[in-house]
Amino acid sequence: MIQDHIHFKSGVLPVGIIIVFSVVMFSCVNSQESGGMTMGKKDEQQIRDVVKHYFEGSYHGDKARLLRAFHPDAHVVGNFDSNTVDWTRDEFITRATTNPTQSGRGEAYSKSILSIDSETDAAMVKAKVYAGGHYFTDYITLLKIDGRWVIRHKSFTNASSGRDDMEP
Repeated sequence: MIQDHIHFKSGVLPVGIIIVFSVVMFSCVNSQESGGMTMGKKDEQQIRDVVKHYFEGSYHGDKARLLRAFHPDAHVVGNFDSNTVDWTRDEFITRATTNPTQSGRGEAYSKSILSIDSETDAAMVKAKVYAGGHYFTDYITLLKIDGRWVIRHKSFTNASSGRDDMEP
């Protein structure tokens, strides 16, 4: 027979209450051990908004959106067609805004966030991007500076070699 109550000197408590109390206490201790910091919905939405500025700014060649997304000292680095590139923010924006833009060429819009990892004022976004007939995986580092999230660094790799999951 399963006991559904535990007897104490001061009375009887249902086992369910003890289980719930134990789970809550474990969650609190676990949260404190991990720093107790989780990304709030507001921060997550702000991060998504910044990445959307990058996505749509690069697709439409919108310099204002790209300037809003990237920190002035940001760098964009990666491997593209067996060459390593390292562009300043302004060099990247010039490349993205020079005609014809992706939208001007009639390219399919295929840019999406795969994951977001954040702790306090730093975040990492993994994204998949289609641009210029190539598929890329982006690793985007963001920092919250003066209360505003900005892209501080973007690394990418040309991921187009036979990847069916990257279709636009």
